[in-house]
Amino acid sequence: MPRPSLPRECMKCGCFLGPNDPSAACVLFYQTVNMGKQRSSKSRRLHFCSRCAVAVSFSNAPPASHPIEVEAYYSLQDLVSSDPAVNEMGLENLRRIVNERRQELKQLGEPEFLPPQKRLKEAS
Repeated sequence: MPRPSLPRECMKCGCFLGPNDPSAACVLFYQTVNMGKQRSSKSRRLHFCSRCAVAVSFSNAPPASHPIEVEAYYSLQDLVSSDPAVNEMGLENLRRIVNERRQELKQLGEPEFLPPQKRLKEAS
């Protein structure tokens, strides 16, 4: 039986990702090369919610002066373009969020209109 995954946040929008929420993960670690004994850093998983993964893959590439971001961008683009189900998950997630916001707005009820404030001349 697999271990339950820890709570995580989307790197782009910061939304909470539960253990069963669809997301894209990038595993990042560093290694020394040609520096004597090979050493490695601990690996980190960077997560994107399905909506942000699709949005990032359709956005413009980062500037060439940021090589790690460029490689991460192209890797994410390859992942999103490899299977239409990834795009469908992103759209499903977006639809769910839009519907939740609409429900919240409906619960607010009618707006309250306030009269304009009096000016100093009119108040005296």
